[in-house]
Amino acid sequence: MAQYVERTRDAQIAKLAVALHYQHLEPTAVLATALERMADSVSATQGAAANLDDHHHPRYTALLGYFLEGDDDEFWQAMSRGIFGFVMHGRRVVIVRNISTDPRWSGMPGLSLASGGSAIGVPLMSPEGDQLLGVVILTHPQIDYFSGGTARMLESMGAVTGAALSHALQMTALSESESAFRELAAVADAERVQLAHDEALRRDLSAMIYHDLRNPVQNIQSSLSGLARVLASLEKTVAHDLIDLAARSTQQMTRMIKALLDLERLEGGRAIIQRKPSNILDLLNDAVDLVRALIHDAEQTVKIEVDSELPRLLIDADMIQRVVVNLVENAAKHTPSGGHIRVSAHMTEEGLRIAIGDTGSGIPPGLRDRIFDKFFRVRYQNAPVGFGLGLAFCRLAVEAHGGHIWVESEVDHGSTFAFVLPVELKDAPSDSKRAPALTG
Repeated sequence: MAQYVERTRDAQIAKLAVALHYQHLEPTAVLATALERMADSVSATQGAAANLDDHHHPRYTALLGYFLEGDDDEFWQAMSRGIFGFVMHGRRVVIVRNISTDPRWSGMPGLSLASGGSAIGVPLMSPEGDQLLGVVILTHPQIDYFSGGTARMLESMGAVTGAALSHALQMTALSESESAFRELAAVADAERVQLAHDEALRRDLSAMIYHDLRNPVQNIQSSLSGLARVLASLEKTVAHDLIDLAARSTQQMTRMIKALLDLERLEGGRAIIQRKPSNILDLLNDAVDLVRALIHDAEQTVKIEVDSELPRLLIDADMIQRVVVNLVENAAKHTPSGGHIRVSAHMTEEGLRIAIGDTGSGIPPGLRDRIFDKFFRVRYQNAPVGFGLGLAFCRLAVEAHGGHIWVESEVDHGSTFAFVLPVELKDAPSDSKRAPALTG
């Protein structure tokens, strides 16, 4: 008889294992299959199974023989007050021999037992045995129906169910994480597309504004030039100085507009360089001349020093000239009255090195790596007002020529901005001999 019972128990456990093996790894489906097989193995009439969350509240559930109407919270609250709660807290099989007299039983909505019956509660433990994953409750209309042997068989079936439920929960958590990741990725992609659209719109709008500004500024320049020619034969008055100031200001505005347009194009990766063999000494002299009035007003001096023979470089002369103008203007703005500015050009192993040094306030070490970032400005008391675009343009323009730019600085002793341009065309050397030191 004992062997028959043992074989019967093993057969029921095997049936459950096979059923769970072919069951989809979803917690509710696992609970439903296990509940049906466990109830069938003991001829139970009704049953309930639930997986518990960290607060011991039912998360995934399955019912057998219960027909609930509307919200099922009342059912699970009643269950947790009775045998369900005892199994949950004791983590062991609990048998209620007579539900009409045992205080561990609680009235359950939808229960079809007339006046009595018995019930059994089985814990569903994790494979490691250290975590309660859920509880199975089975009922039968016969009093004292569930024996010790039945309890042991259902406990073994509960262990098999616990292992399958653990795997199902892991798969569900993985699937939920994957879904959440996909949702986040979709949101990120949408934001990236929107940002790209906004950036393209901003660039187009900026380009339109810069182009629209260029024409009226050119008209102002032409008008000022014409007015200067008209007044050229007259005795010099304050009007001449005002016209000269306005002309210099419009030239500066023109350079700024060109730099902004180039900045947008260079950031967009567009090739805008128009290379031609260029004389570096002429380029430096012209650049300094454009800023000489600013240097003169600040009572500063400027000196240009170049090697006796420099090769013509294959560069966009207008763009590199604006780089030099930006750097000289920057030096003049950050150098106190009476200070000195030095512009130099020398050949090195890397290429032609052009440097603009000053005797200004210098740049703190922690800011030197960021000085060429767009919109970055060094802030200190009485610092010149600006938007932080000039040095960003210089970096992009130099890099577009295959060179690199950097700054060397000492606080309270001045700064030197230097850049190297590769010598791509070894044409005839510059047609100047050793250039005299130019001061102003």
